[in-house]
Amino acid sequence: MAYPISLLPINNADIDSMNPYRALPSSMSLMKNTLLRALNNIHQLAPRLSPAHLATSDFLSYVDNVCGVLLVHMNNDETFFKTPSPGGVVLGNVLHCAGISSGVVRRVETLRVLVRGWKDIPREYNATAMTGALDFGEDLAREMRDLVAKVERRRLEQAVTAHELTSMIQANVERFASQNDITFLVPFLFSHHDRSKSPNWPPTTPEGREALPLLAEHHAGCWRLAPFSVLTGEERGWEA
Repeated sequence: MAYPISLLPINNADIDSMNPYRALPSSMSLMKNTLLRALNNIHQLAPRLSPAHLATSDFLSYVDNVCGVLLVHMNNDETFFKTPSPGGVVLGNVLHCAGISSGVVRRVETLRVLVRGWKDIPREYNATAMTGALDFGEDLAREMRDLVAKVERRRLEQAVTAHELTSMIQANVERFASQNDITFLVPFLFSHHDRSKSPNWPPTTPEGREALPLLAEHHAGCWRLAPFSVLTGEERGWEA
């Protein structure tokens, strides 16, 4: 089991200023890195907690919610690449990709079932079982890297117009947001993204940034375990 998982390569360009053919693989990598970083964080924290630890309840809630975001993300990838464009083009057929394998999805679901059992009976929390259930991490990362690599600019340009692709990306973002708990999702993105390497992501309106402190009050125990501060982006380590 290869932890920590290697993250996907990124650049520090402003996605909003890119054309959609470049923006799509870049935004995919940034989003996927938040999830891989969360898995690394869970793997690191799991052995440091015990059934009696005061932070274990928050930790289990954190893992449960991360699994939820990851499952929605994987489903959303599949939907994006299988749904025809306004012009009837299925990008998955053009790019020869189909999202994350069902085997990896089932392993994430298995982890979530395990965690929800511990949430009901915290005294049964088992760190060894937790780290064992994370064994899908490298397979997930490999499939994510392969998926992003298949999103080739040349093929996209030949298949759909910039306007069509922009519309598809926006619909995908809206669908993803609608299927998540925004009070968890938005602080999660900010607390699992290294802003020192890509300061212009996640894209947020001024109103959204203004609302961030209020959003961070929800699931506050989760953000105490996160690798970066929700509000400042400062990297930090959790102290038991």
